[in-house]
Amino acid sequence: MSTMSIAEEKGSGLSILKIIVGIIWVAINVIIFVLAPIFIVSIILSFGIPLNMPIVYIVYTLGFIAVGFSGLMSWFKYGTRERAITALCYTGVVIGFLLIVLTHLGGGFAEIRIDLTGVTLRADIALFSYIILATMVIYGVIYSVELLAVLKERERKIYTYLKAGSAVCIFFFLITASFFMILTLSATQIGGSIGEYPAISYNNNGTFFFYDDDTLDFTYNISISNGGSFKIQDITFEMYLYLNDTTSIILTPGILLGSGIKTIESLEAGQLFQDNITIGMDPSYLVSFILTNNTIKTLTFISANVVGLLPVAINTTNYWISTSILYPQT
Repeated sequence: MSTMSIAEEKGSGLSILKIIVGIIWVAINVIIFVLAPIFIVSIILSFGIPLNMPIVYIVYTLGFIAVGFSGLMSWFKYGTRERAITALCYTGVVIGFLLIVLTHLGGGFAEIRIDLTGVTLRADIALFSYIILATMVIYGVIYSVELLAVLKERERKIYTYLKAGSAVCIFFFLITASFFMILTLSATQIGGSIGEYPAISYNNNGTFFFYDDDTLDFTYNISISNGGSFKIQDITFEMYLYLNDTTSIILTPGILLGSGIKTIESLEAGQLFQDNITIGMDPSYLVSFILTNNTIKTLTFISANVVGLLPVAINTTNYWISTSILYPQT
């Protein structure tokens, strides 16, 4: 009867099951760290959004390195020094990959920010970022413990616990990353529109020569559609009218003429919401506004939350010219 040496026991195993699991593991890494970044970058570039290409190439490089280490992890047998060291290297590369991506999303750390002409898109991904990073750090700690166990030749039982812990980390990482990508894709299907020109309502309240009790209201049609797969909540429309330019010698460009807000509790997937926002002008500016030509800057802030986990926001800026409170024109 032949016996297996310790070296052979700790060597790389090539059973059919191990090969299948290894292929699946490498394929998952290829999708997450190579194909997904390439696809996302191509989509962003197709919209004409500039990217820091040296950073993009660094991300690509780290992605390929992560895939290489994932292949080596599949090759080496669990509970060996080689696998523990390879897993630690893999963890370090993945954490570096995540940190670079999360700090170069256009906003602050863990904030996606895309600036287009007159439009800014933002998403706060801090919750998912911290969960994913924490999972990988724990994954690295597990393999650090494994390496110490291998070097000190601890009993095999500890490897069972460590293997279970690493499997839980990877499972949690994949579930969180997948759910985040699905939520983000759903968030991209949220659409909204605001009327380019408002309906203007002027009321002198029967006192033609006295302006103290006059009112001037701007009413904008608004709509928001949830084309995604998840419910969105806490939807808020905020609009601000600023005087951008004027022929008045009294009014000063940059002053806030008025503001309005509209809130929506929630919107189910596939639903469309339509309503309007009315903005009343500050009476102290009314007379000068009536008698002069003015360019109005409209700032709109739309915020929502996808299933309470992914806050998103859209900021827009547009302009319109008013030569009369009754007949705005371009």
